[in-house]
Amino acid sequence: MKKLRAAVLAAALGIAMAVPIINAPSAEAHGWVTNPPSRQDLCADRATSFDCGAIKYEPQSVEARKGSMKCSGGNERFSILDDESRDWPVTEVDNSITLKWNITAAHATSTWEYFIDGDLIEEYDQNGQRPPSTVSHTISNLPQGQHTLLARWNVADTQNAFYSCIDIQVGESNGDGGDQDGGDQNGSDENGNGDDGNGDDGGEPGTCDAEEYSSSEVYLGGDRVSYNGKIYEANWWVLGETPSNTEWGPWTEIGPCDDGSDQDGSDQDGSDNDGSDDDGSDQDGADEDGSGDDGSDENGSDPDPPADPGDYVVGYFTNWGIYDRDYQVKDIVDSGSADKLTHILYAFGNVQNGQCTVGDSFADYEKTFTAEESVDGEADAWDDPLRGNFNQLKKLKEQNPNLKVLWSFGGWTWSGGFGEAAANAESFADSCYDLIHDSRWDGVFDGIDIDWEYPNDCGETCDESGYESFPTLMEALRDKFGDDELVTAAISADASSGGKLDNADYGTAAEYVDFYMPMTYDYFGAWDAQGPTAPHSPLDEVDSAAKSGFHTSATIDKLRGMDIPSDKLLLGLGFYGRGWGGVTDEEPGGSATGPAHGTFEDGIEDYKVLKDKCPPTGEAYGTAYAFCDGEWWGYDTPDTISGKMGFARDEGLAGAFFWELSGDTSDGELISAIHDGLPN
Repeated sequence: MKKLRAAVLAAALGIAMAVPIINAPSAEAHGWVTNPPSRQDLCADRATSFDCGAIKYEPQSVEARKGSMKCSGGNERFSILDDESRDWPVTEVDNSITLKWNITAAHATSTWEYFIDGDLIEEYDQNGQRPPSTVSHTISNLPQGQHTLLARWNVADTQNAFYSCIDIQVGESNGDGGDQDGGDQNGSDENGNGDDGNGDDGGEPGTCDAEEYSSSEVYLGGDRVSYNGKIYEANWWVLGETPSNTEWGPWTEIGPCDDGSDQDGSDQDGSDNDGSDDDGSDQDGADEDGSGDDGSDENGSDPDPPADPGDYVVGYFTNWGIYDRDYQVKDIVDSGSADKLTHILYAFGNVQNGQCTVGDSFADYEKTFTAEESVDGEADAWDDPLRGNFNQLKKLKEQNPNLKVLWSFGGWTWSGGFGEAAANAESFADSCYDLIHDSRWDGVFDGIDIDWEYPNDCGETCDESGYESFPTLMEALRDKFGDDELVTAAISADASSGGKLDNADYGTAAEYVDFYMPMTYDYFGAWDAQGPTAPHSPLDEVDSAAKSGFHTSATIDKLRGMDIPSDKLLLGLGFYGRGWGGVTDEEPGGSATGPAHGTFEDGIEDYKVLKDKCPPTGEAYGTAYAFCDGEWWGYDTPDTISGKMGFARDEGLAGAFFWELSGDTSDGELISAIHDGLPN
């Protein structure tokens, strides 16, 4: 931005000044066309016959200057999208089509433009408003024949736009006259090779043992349905895509209903699908036998760990924290915490279409840091091959050679895709490995962390992938990453009978992880608006709570009861408090009227704020609480953390982890308390 302002000033003064075009500010928005599938969507789904390169990991990131007529927008990183010699799958449509954008990061929008073979055919005015997470536009009166449709999302207050190209066949093709009248728009097209009556709707239906196809049902890979007298088998997770036999489509025709078609979903590709899942989160993918122990690192231990078991200090760094929170990688150094940490978990990568994908490309590897913001005091250049947080983490590791950094995927918001990933766990593991070892940042990460909230249970979304889906996923990751890289997981701390820890096979999956991080915090909070008040991270059982099994001791005991060794368990801490307002009782167990006010979200506040805003007034259940001006907060302090580290030592745990770095003080007093409380 400084160079751009300088360029404007120079122009005003009549001074010649060279400014690289690429220095245009990023829109900090992301999105792409998913239905019918755009070229980048096909790449992300691995539905092309060739390797698309980097675009398969970040289909949302085709951003470039406005006005381009290229599928890549002129962004050279994604130039493969412009290659007309490639065999891009083609979707057959009628003369009217509805396009759907998936918006992963919204931004004020001027217009949406659609071009056929270079001619503008439709334009929608957004009037500077921010779009919702999905946007649909209908385009009618399409010309007959095969065309490339260019979709252009023009961001309102930058010079940039986002680009998607969709290859379509309007009307009958030169092949078999496939009948897809605009249904099937998900990459199921057949690039003109016309197969054996795809979408055939002729003939009398025979006797079908398979259930009748329904456009409102979710089908998993291997599920079979009857449609127009034929049996079709789903190739992967499918919703709303009419069965037809196309080369790149989600369905494979098995045969007529009366021709040995009684295999009602008998899963033959290892993707195991008992049809149990129905919430669109894929599912069941649960590995066929759940045993998964083919020698894949039976103890999951790091052959060259950064520290002896018992002294792991593991902390999450959030990529969005560099924005409103203004917490940079350099702050880890400035706080004196860098040499106290053994592991950093970088949160989060996304899970989409059964694959690991980039979460925020701008924060991750595009943002240019100044010298003042940089770990080593050297500013990024606009043409550096690696920028953003990844480059800062690379510099941090150079200064701290024993520090391990893992890329964490999922989290509360992005866990909805794990069920689909488990249905084809090997493909998921391959995608994660390839992304983590992308040549631009290979060496930054020492492995992968999975934060699935929650397998076969509900978080923000509900999953019905089955009891075995979690070990299936973790086994595939261990097989792919091998013994030399770390595989870890953050897991539920719900130790109640029939709770989250009972609904997935964490015991079997433990074989494949280096360590588990049970989230022994957020047991209680102002989602129970009227209380009773209770510390969110109690070490012992809370007397006033009606929930049994909601404390750290119960969680650790339950996990060890699953034959998970203590040295694979970390104790979890939150660098924040949870609080209520309208409280009159200082002691825990009082009533409330709702959540207390927080800086970024009501009901939650960083420790670094609370220590001064509402200092502790007491301790209970192994943690602290504070009562001030009608607000009641529960949170950990250096003193209570010291006590919890004593618990971790006594129980033989591998150490402790916390969420997350930006909640600590500028001198890192909570991290110091963890470090000093563990054996060194």
